[in-house]
Amino acid sequence: MNYMNNSTKQNGTEGPDNTSQTNQPQAGLSTVGQQILVGLLTRQQLAQRWHCCVHTIARRKDLQPVRLGRRLLRYRLADVEAIEGAAKRTVEGA
Repeated sequence: MNYMNNSTKQNGTEGPDNTSQTNQPQAGLSTVGQQILVGLLTRQQLAQRWHCCVHTIARRKDLQPVRLGRRLLRYRLADVEAIEGAAKRTVEGA
């Protein structure tokens, strides 16, 4: 007998409709902390935007991350758009 099956049947919480939602901020940050992150992208978000691997983003020398702690890296959207603009001008000029 599976413990998880018994507990969900007893609690009446089976199915996706009974999921509980919390009003807690993402990643343990306050709302002020979340507002600071508005103009910043994660390495994964930037890799999706540029259609490349996250390791390619990490190797770039022209893109400096913002460190928000020992392991938390973000990239400024303004820096990303500047690099994209420079690449677009290079392509148009060729």
